[in-house]
Amino acid sequence: MIDKATKRRWKHGLKKMLKVGSEVAEVAVHLASKPTILGGASVAVKAINELWSESEDSVRDFFKGWEHLQITPLGDFVFQLCSAAQMLKEEEVISKRDAMVMTANIHGVTVGWAIYEHWKDGPWASPGTEDSEAKAAIGRFIWESVGSCSRLHQPVIGPTILERDDFTDCYPSKTAEDLFGRLRDFIEAGHTRSVLIFGEPGTGKSHLMRYVVQKAGGLSLRLRSQTFGHISNPSGAIALLRPSAVIVDDLDRIEKPGTILDAFDEVRSSTRLLMVSVNDVSKLDSVTLRPGRFDEVIELKHLDPGVLDRLVSGLPPAVMDQLRVLPIAYIDEFRIRREVLGDAAAIVEIAELHARLETIRALTDKKKKDAPGDPAVPEETA
Repeated sequence: MIDKATKRRWKHGLKKMLKVGSEVAEVAVHLASKPTILGGASVAVKAINELWSESEDSVRDFFKGWEHLQITPLGDFVFQLCSAAQMLKEEEVISKRDAMVMTANIHGVTVGWAIYEHWKDGPWASPGTEDSEAKAAIGRFIWESVGSCSRLHQPVIGPTILERDDFTDCYPSKTAEDLFGRLRDFIEAGHTRSVLIFGEPGTGKSHLMRYVVQKAGGLSLRLRSQTFGHISNPSGAIALLRPSAVIVDDLDRIEKPGTILDAFDEVRSSTRLLMVSVNDVSKLDSVTLRPGRFDEVIELKHLDPGVLDRLVSGLPPAVMDQLRVLPIAYIDEFRIRREVLGDAAAIVEIAELHARLETIRALTDKKKKDAPGDPAVPEETA
């Protein structure tokens, strides 16, 4: 059995060939009196041009009056979501050689794409749809598809995507509660807030940011600072999604942090809370640290006592004091050793963990002196 889509293509192709044939016949008639190689070539070119133009016009005609939506870099991702949800409809306007038109209804808004052999154009919003209305519908659809805690990610191959953020573990602490209470007062008064949190890797910056964002509620989007260099128009993605809060990890891991300050200004206009972490604040210039760029700047020297108490319990105060100054990765390692080796052996080995940390800090200081502009931070201390 031949399906309906194939029959439509055949019917459309036959009509197109008849139209092209009539156009080419006119040229052939004029050349009939003096046939030449050049004349024959002109007939062939005419035929190819008519085939191409007709298929292009059919697509252009379909989208007359439609609004082209600028949602870079998430245009392809929205198409993927619609496809996965089986929302795409193949329209009657189809080109056998060149392109086809697919549409989807997203929360009452009809959007469409022109699908070519190696690329797609769109999305377009149907006539009469406001740009803001279409983008709001698409943004809502993305959040419903992915989840309220998501991260912007650029795979090695393929388009930019939004995916569920797996890093959702966080621990309450006095520092986090105090910060949340302060920020809440400003946000409820109608002010956008931006917060820079700095400190050595492992002092709990990520846990602090996630706790505050989760406590604030709403939609949150996380991305690494390198994303601003690897993804085309990340600010455009944030403007489309309009999350309640944006988390940016490791600002000092890009070569010139100041280059994304303008992007941060755009982010502030699309969210009510921006939280950014940095390991080495000395890599930022004074312009980065002024109010207006960051309204609050907080230093974390050690893991919050409340967080440590949740991670480790049942140990003498002297042992807790030894653990208190270690980054969280080292505390996690101590917990594993304690589970396997027992309390006594694991406590003895705390000294080895301290020695390793000091060695890494010394190597880090040496790297800073040898290459002041090097943004790399040893992963072992993270």
